[in-house]
Amino acid sequence: MTTKHEIGWVTAAPLWRGRAVAPGVIAAPDLLRFDSDDFMDDLTALLAKRPADLAGKIATKKTYRARPPGAPGDWPPTPAALRLYQPVHGHFNLVIASLVCHTPGLPDHGVDPAKGEEAWFVLRRLRKSDAREMAWVTDAQKRHTWSPIAGDAKLGEVAEGEQLLPLFMVPFTENGRTRRLWAGLIPTSSRETFVATREAVPEVFPEEAAPAPGAPHPGVPEPPFTDPELVEARARVIGGLQALVTPRTLLAQTPAERHAEERMEQEVTRFFLLDLADLLTRYAPSVMGASRPPSTAPKARALYDLLPATGVRDKLAQALSQWAEITGEGEGTSSITVNLRNVALDVYTFARALDEAIKEHLAATPAPAPAGGDPARPGAMELPQLDDGEARYVLRCVYRRTRCRPPHPDLVSARSAEFTIAPFFDPDAPARAVRIALPVDTSLKGLRKFRKGVAFLLSDQLRKQMSQASNMKGLLDGKAGSEEPFTLGEICSFSIPIITLCAFIVLMIFMILLNFVFWWLPLLRFCFPIIKRK
Repeated sequence: MTTKHEIGWVTAAPLWRGRAVAPGVIAAPDLLRFDSDDFMDDLTALLAKRPADLAGKIATKKTYRARPPGAPGDWPPTPAALRLYQPVHGHFNLVIASLVCHTPGLPDHGVDPAKGEEAWFVLRRLRKSDAREMAWVTDAQKRHTWSPIAGDAKLGEVAEGEQLLPLFMVPFTENGRTRRLWAGLIPTSSRETFVATREAVPEVFPEEAAPAPGAPHPGVPEPPFTDPELVEARARVIGGLQALVTPRTLLAQTPAERHAEERMEQEVTRFFLLDLADLLTRYAPSVMGASRPPSTAPKARALYDLLPATGVRDKLAQALSQWAEITGEGEGTSSITVNLRNVALDVYTFARALDEAIKEHLAATPAPAPAGGDPARPGAMELPQLDDGEARYVLRCVYRRTRCRPPHPDLVSARSAEFTIAPFFDPDAPARAVRIALPVDTSLKGLRKFRKGVAFLLSDQLRKQMSQASNMKGLLDGKAGSEEPFTLGEICSFSIPIITLCAFIVLMIFMILLNFVFWWLPLLRFCFPIIKRK
């Protein structure tokens, strides 16, 4: 006769001391913080010597910000939320828990992979509005997004398509008894990916009146789209137009120099026409038609009327037909010789009309709903945010039995303590000590000793372009020199110490120059004298 007993996730066994040993009290996994790249060796050594000392590794609210001058003795203050730092800061964070049987003594329950048993953990994000958990799921298009979990009853289950992160088993001996705990590395280095998907798509393109003719406008508006491919295509079109219409300061140009610049502007115009034609074909096809767009598409008609008939509208189809010659994928050169600098087209007005025409087409063309998903759910391929605020996360451990018949539900633990993930640049994060020793002997005979192990191969075209940068003052005044006429490539060989010295010297020069803008030298450069060893 066998007695059935429940299985559950509880706090790791070495942390039971000092806590009430009851399933409801020790049900949550804990978060550990290690400040060494050898965190796995540190974990196993700690468990081998004194498992109870694992409590000293529990992640707590802590800041490593430097103490400002004059700050009181209790500096730094305790942060408001638990923050986990990234490996780039020198920190590695683990989630640990024990899988036990709810019988006296809480013995460990083994996980047998041969029987289809698995141990994982999941990362959940808390929604800003109501702190409800959201799962990091993969949709039918293999894209990640944060999906709200519907109902409190579903919190103890793994969501469909939810990403599972691995747990590994670590044995240890306590009071002569061998036990096991489960640990997993928290993916704090993926923080920028986690915050790149919004909980909801905000309005990034508010309706605003276009400036009056001749009046200064606030700049080119941001695109109102969340598809990176569409935004990139739109940015190439607007960027090409801005590059052509931006006034330049040209002083004492020779006919040869002006001719070379004219050829460059014609090439930029060809790429602008090709990018615009490709964008319109995909997102505003009525503008690319042979006739004027129908009255049922007023935004497309407005864009069509805005495009100059000569130089733009009549060259779009030609640019598409000559895409291979323009992009260099085919032989020959394009026959388009238009220079958009000579075509009157306002960047701001054009950007507004282009965005409105694309929005009109997208609204009239319903997007297919993802398989097995909610068509109203925000897409996974959204634009990253510069600042997501203090996004909060929790962790849950998962035990799965994939081969049981009838199938057993996944066993999901209680959630861990709430935490935030520090960004890459965080003033509260610790700083890794990076010290690069430059060459000691920088004399000619000293630098000659280093082998030239880095070689830059310059094509003939690049060498000619570089030869135009012969007069720094002329470049600052908008004047480039003439190309050297001969046809010859080059191979420039350097040693790593010389490249490092050049990079350091250039860095110091630009730091001093830009100090007039940022006043940052007292914050960036600290030079201490080093006594020479006798």
